[in-house]
Amino acid sequence: MKSTRYAFFVFLAVTTPALAQNDFSQFRNLEFFGGFSHGTFTVNDYHKDFDGFAVSAATDWADHFGYEFEYARQYGSDQVVPVLPFPPPGSSQPPRYIFPSIKESQLLFGLRNPAHWKGLRVFGHTLMGASKTPNHTKFTLCLGGGMDLPLSEHFSLRVLQVDYIPQGQRQDYQPSAWGNNIRFQTGIVYTIGPH
Repeated sequence: MKSTRYAFFVFLAVTTPALAQNDFSQFRNLEFFGGFSHGTFTVNDYHKDFDGFAVSAATDWADHFGYEFEYARQYGSDQVVPVLPFPPPGSSQPPRYIFPSIKESQLLFGLRNPAHWKGLRVFGHTLMGASKTPNHTKFTLCLGGGMDLPLSEHFSLRVLQVDYIPQGQRQDYQPSAWGNNIRFQTGIVYTIGPH
């Protein structure tokens, strides 16, 4: 949880002075994203598929340099858990199983590198922060990027965003030091200022 609070306070420290300018003169633009998020995350040393949503805010301070703040949450289930007691031997009743629900959230902040390519707005980013499941908070990195297709003066379609997300996994039951995860996002981008 400390990592989550740290990422949030860093974001406030960077953006608050510029937001204080009523005409947003410190920004080249402001960009807001909302959409679908799918990830394959390491849970109990197994890769699980999660689906959910993501929102982000970004600003470019130069032609190829900017900041980004992102929150994403995905929902999935842990491995099968049997319901005890089992039916007695010879019983026609089958055993029952449950699939515990799990939420995987990421709160990230970092740098992005926007550019234009064949009519698309493309970007790469390097983010860091924290991920949280019901019982654990993990240090998290995010390395990736995406491409946006302009639809109008203010709206774009995020065709695809792909991120590699290594997470610290130092738990008693987790033999590996890092979980190697992949995440995909798509959705709508609203931009104030030039694309």
